[in-house]
Amino acid sequence: MRSSRRPAAVGGQLPPRTATGSSPLSHLFVQGLVAADSFTDPETWEKFRQVVAQQDPERASRLGTHPGSLVFAIHHSDKKLSAGNLFTFA
Repeated sequence: MRSSRRPAAVGGQLPPRTATGSSPLSHLFVQGLVAADSFTDPETWEKFRQVVAQQDPERASRLGTHPGSLVFAIHHSDKKLSAGNLFTFA
């Protein structure tokens, strides 16, 4: 399911992972799968929403009842990090 909502990273940060090869990225995707799976539990999602609400109540109010997307920020290891050169990966 895709959502137009911004990622709900606590503190408004979405730290990029450096792409040094397929192994670190594979590990990142497995971590994302585990995190997304844990957020399908309503109690876990509500606890997460409460943590976000402590920092940004308005943002927490837009989160809804379940996650709508999972966003990865991947940085090419051979380039200086900028918004324009984040790695696209489908």
